[in-house]
Amino acid sequence: SLAYNLARNEVVATYQALHSGGHLDVMATRFTAGGTILGGGEYSIANGSDDEHTPSITAVGSGDAYLVVWQNEQPSYPAIQARFLNGDGTVNGSAFVVSLAAKYPQVTSWAADREFLVVFEKLYSGSPYVSGVWARRICMDGVRDSDFVVRTPVSTFERTLPAVAAGQHGWLMV
Repeated sequence: SLAYNLARNEVVATYQALHSGGHLDVMATRFTAGGTILGGGEYSIANGSDDEHTPSITAVGSGDAYLVVWQNEQPSYPAIQARFLNGDGTVNGSAFVVSLAAKYPQVTSWAADREFLVVFEKLYSGSPYVSGVWARRICMDGVRDSDFVVRTPVSTFERTLPAVAAGQHGWLMV
């Protein structure tokens, strides 16, 4: 996943990489708009003992910051986790849980309000086969709203791989 930082004219790429211990970690590399690697190359965003994968990143220009979200394969259920990055790509604070029993995260930002929207597939009623699209708003100051339903499932075994974008007047989720 890529995010362009307008304030710095830079790009941060996030991706999953196989760790030497045999599990997946979320990594990042920062580039100039011309493609030159910055900040010493690859660095870690999430490297716990569980598989961490499927990262999504967005930048908010007015705050000169990023938010990275990813899926964490905890032993009992998947979870969506997140971490703020400073404008220079360095990590800002600890990772935090966005939602439990959730997977396939996507994130976007709304620069005018310095807030982020994370959308994801969330298991319904504890069933591993029924899921819907949910979302959570996260502000730059760390305030997080509760999860809210975007789309309820209409059948068993339904896959919901959400996508999200922000525009001048709000959010668009599909």
